[in-house]
Amino acid sequence: MSGCGGGSDGTAAAPTSLSISGVAATGAAINNGTVTAKCATGTGTINTGTDGSYTLTVSNGTLPCLLQVTVPNTTTVLYSAIEPGATTANITPLTQLVVANALGGDPATVFAGGVSTTTATKLSSTVLTAAVGNIQAAVVSLGLSLGIDPLKAALVAATEATAGNAQDKQIDGLMAALNNANLKITDLSAALQTPTTTTAAAAAVT
Repeated sequence: MSGCGGGSDGTAAAPTSLSISGVAATGAAINNGTVTAKCATGTGTINTGTDGSYTLTVSNGTLPCLLQVTVPNTTTVLYSAIEPGATTANITPLTQLVVANALGGDPATVFAGGVSTTTATKLSSTVLTAAVGNIQAAVVSLGLSLGIDPLKAALVAATEATAGNAQDKQIDGLMAALNNANLKITDLSAALQTPTTTTAAAAAVT
């Protein structure tokens, strides 16, 4: 599923009906995962399809939003974000790293508290773009070359019938590196909460 939205650092627009689309994946598509959005105003929930795709409507909603997906029959929970002006938000281990870096804190803790005014300033296009750059630099130490924005770039997640695309293979590489180091994505996202970190990834897996 593709789609790109621009961003804005201006004041939030008046509440309206938001439509947010993307793909949730751990490498493999997350089938029937529960996606929940908490926005500057408004919330919404929907389940993913067999290919991990979702389209979520938030009535009377205002961007930015934090997004969470829970994976059925596991303890895995992943986070993402969407800034004002955007329409697409994938939810993957890579987006969790971006959000942790942008927030400078634990995405789970911030999500539980909702999108406050302070949180909203950390989910602007400017901050999220900087966080993407920080994560692109950080994962080089894991042998990955992340030349895309994992929040918005087209993601085709692997299923039993379909091979994943290039972004999906980057997620596979990240998860393999963590598995080899006997770490979870939460360990790496904690290491990458410092906004300018580019070497914590290497430190986290050594």
